[in-house]
Amino acid sequence: MEMKNQKLLISNRGNLGGRDKEKENKPDTIRAVIDAGFCVKTDIWLIKNKTVTGVDQPIMEFNLDTVDKEKILIQARNPSAFAFLLKEGYHCFWRESDNFVMTNRNFVLSYAGTLFPHAILMMPEDNTIMTNDSYIGICSDFIAGYSE
Repeated sequence: MEMKNQKLLISNRGNLGGRDKEKENKPDTIRAVIDAGFCVKTDIWLIKNKTVTGVDQPIMEFNLDTVDKEKILIQARNPSAFAFLLKEGYHCFWRESDNFVMTNRNFVLSYAGTLFPHAILMMPEDNTIMTNDSYIGICSDFIAGYSE
C-alpha cells in the first residue's frame, strides 16, 4: 500500500456498499474490487501449506499470487499464516482484540471507535466519529461511499 496525497481506501473483505456474507473474502470478489481501484483487507489462514480465506474458520482456498501484493492488507487468522505472510513479504498484521494494531509495514490500525493520529480507521461505520482529518486511510464495508 503506497501513501499518496490522498487517503487510503481499503475495502473490508471485498465489500463495497455493505456487508455481503455470500461474496466477502472470496477470491473473485477480492480481485474484482482490486481491479476497481481499491485496496482490500482480507483474512487468511494457512492450512496444510495452502492459503485459505475465512473469518471465524477457513472457508476457501485463495492463491495470493493472483493479486497485487501492494493492494492487499492481510489479517493473519492463525500463527502459521502470520509467519508465512511475514516471510513472503505481504502487508499483514495479527489482532485478537486490541484497539490499536501495528502492521508489519508500520501502519497503525485504529479499531473500536478509537482515534489515533495518522492511523487507518478500521470499520468507522461501527462507531468512529471522524472529528478531524488526521487519519491516513479508512477500511470499511462501505468503502465505495468514501471514494471521490
